[in-house]
Amino acid sequence: MPYFIILCGEVRYMPEIIAGVLISFFAIIGFVEFVDAVFKCLLTPRLEKIAFVVTCRGHDEQIEYCVRSLASQSQLLRFRAQPLIIVLDAGMDEETRLICEKLACDFDGVSVCKSNELPLILNGELQN
Repeated sequence: MPYFIILCGEVRYMPEIIAGVLISFFAIIGFVEFVDAVFKCLLTPRLEKIAFVVTCRGHDEQIEYCVRSLASQSQLLRFRAQPLIIVLDAGMDEETRLICEKLACDFDGVSVCKSNELPLILNGELQN
C-alpha cells in the first residue's frame, strides 16, 4: 500500500511530494545562479585589458593542457574584457613551439612570442 498524505482535501502520494520538493529546490538554485550572473555582468566594471603570460622552457608536456585550460577559464572574463594569453618562449623545443603555434591558431587571443617581443605585444604594436 503506497504512502499518501492528505493536503487541503487532496490526496498526495509521497513520490509526488518528493519530486515537487526536488524540482522546487533546483528551480530556486537555478534562479539564484541566474540573478548572480546578471549582477556580475551589470555591476562589475569593464576592464580594458587582461593578459596572462605563460612561460615555457624546454619540452613541456603540459603546455597544451595549460593553455586550453586558461582559454576556457578566460571565457568567463569576456564580458568584462578581451583576455590575452601569451605563451613566452624561453627556449622551448620545436615540438612544443609547434603545439603552441597551433593553439594560437585555434584560439582567439592566444599568441606565442620570444621575451624581446613581449613589450610590443602587451602594448598592442605587434599583431600575430
